[in-house]
Amino acid sequence: MIFPDNINKSFDSIKYVGTFFQNLLGLYQHYELKSLDKSKVLNKNLSLIENSTSLKDYYKSFNRLLVLLNDVHFQLKLPKNETKTILPVYFNFIEDSFEVTAVFDTTLAQHIKNGDRLVAINNIQIDTLINLISDEVYAASKTQRIEKTALKLLELAYIYFQDTLLALNIIRSNSCLKYTYNIDSASIYKNYISEVPENFIPSTRHKNIRDIAYLYINKFDYNLIPFWHSYLDSIKDSNALIIDLRSNPGGDLSSLYLSTFFLKKQREVAMIPMKFIDQLFNPDTPEYQKIIVRPDKRYYYKKTVILLINSRTTCSAEFFINTLKKYGNNIIIMGASNTAGQAQFLKHISLPPYDRLNPELSFYLNKTFDAYGNDIDESRGIHPDLLIDISSYKDLMPYKDKILQKAISFFKKCP
Repeated sequence: MIFPDNINKSFDSIKYVGTFFQNLLGLYQHYELKSLDKSKVLNKNLSLIENSTSLKDYYKSFNRLLVLLNDVHFQLKLPKNETKTILPVYFNFIEDSFEVTAVFDTTLAQHIKNGDRLVAINNIQIDTLINLISDEVYAASKTQRIEKTALKLLELAYIYFQDTLLALNIIRSNSCLKYTYNIDSASIYKNYISEVPENFIPSTRHKNIRDIAYLYINKFDYNLIPFWHSYLDSIKDSNALIIDLRSNPGGDLSSLYLSTFFLKKQREVAMIPMKFIDQLFNPDTPEYQKIIVRPDKRYYYKKTVILLINSRTTCSAEFFINTLKKYGNNIIIMGASNTAGQAQFLKHISLPPYDRLNPELSFYLNKTFDAYGNDIDESRGIHPDLLIDISSYKDLMPYKDKILQKAISFFKKCP
C-alpha cells in the first residue's frame, strides 16, 4: 500500500489509510465468533479517522482497536526505536496468579525468588493493571492475552506508569510474607547484569530419551527440511516419537512437507483462499485452492506419535496437528490447554510511513479450512487428548517440564 503519486500538502493521509482499514474491517468474518458488534467496531474506526491528529496517532489508536478482535492474524505491527532486551524478571500466569518464573538479574535474584506471587505494582492490583496494559497485546483469546501480557509484564508496566520506579508488591512463595521491591528503568531497559540460566537455553532440538525420539520444532520455515532429514535415521530407529510444538507460532507450508512422513496415501489437508486485496473491489464468490499432500515414497512412520501443544501453538502448526490427527496412525495430543485457534492464510502489506518508520499490516479476508474441512478459529483451537495440569512454575519447560515427563511416562505404561 502506497500513497498516490499526486500527493500534495492537502492530501489527507489519515482518511486514505483509515478508509482502507474500514473496508478490511467490513470484510472481516469473525465478529460473531469474537462476541463483537460489527457496527460498533466500524463506527469506532470512523471516530478514530475523524479525531486523530496525525497518522502516527491514528495508527496507535487503530492498533488498540484491532487488539479487541483477539486475532493474531489481523494485526498492525508498529516499529519501535527501543532495543529489545532481556527483562530482569519474568512472570507467568499459573492457577489464577502471576508467579515469578525466572530472575535473570543476578542482583534481583538475591531478593526475588521463583514462585513468588505478584499482587500489585505501584499499589494497583495486578488484575486491574493487566486490563489497563494489555490493550496493545495481540492474542487469540482473553486467556492467551493474559498469558502473553504476563511474559512482558515489566516492560508494559513501565510504559504505562512512565516512571523511573516500579514498586512490585509480592507475596513470598509458600508463606504469607509480603514485601515490596523497587525496580528502576535501568534494570528494565539497560540491564547489563542479566544472566540467562542454562535451563533457559535450548541445548538441543532433538534427543533420544531411551528408545523415544524427541523433536522440538519452534517454527515452521525453510530450516525444517534439512533439520528433519538430519535426524531421520534416528527417528526411524525409535519406538515412539514426541514432537514438541509448544509456542510454535506457525510459519510457512513446510509443516505440510513434514506431514508426508505420517500419511499412507494422498490426502487433502487444507483449503486456502486465493483472493485477498481484490475483494475490496470485486465482491465475487471467494475462490479456494485445495492443498493435496502425497505420502513420502521413502518412509512412513507408523509408530505412536505424541504432539505437545499449548495456547501459543498457532497457524500452520495447527494445520499439521489436525492433518496427523485425521490421517496419521496412533496420534496423541497432550498439553495444558487448547491450541491458539488461529489458522489462516495471510496477506502482509506495507503501510504509509510515519517518523521514517514503516508499519506493516497482516490480515486475511476469507476463512481457511483444515483437514477436517473446519475453520480452526471457529473450533476455538485443538483440544488435547490428555490435559495436563500446571500448578507451579516448577512444572514449566525450563524446569521439570511436567508435560514432557507425562509424555515419556505414557510410553512406559504402554505394553
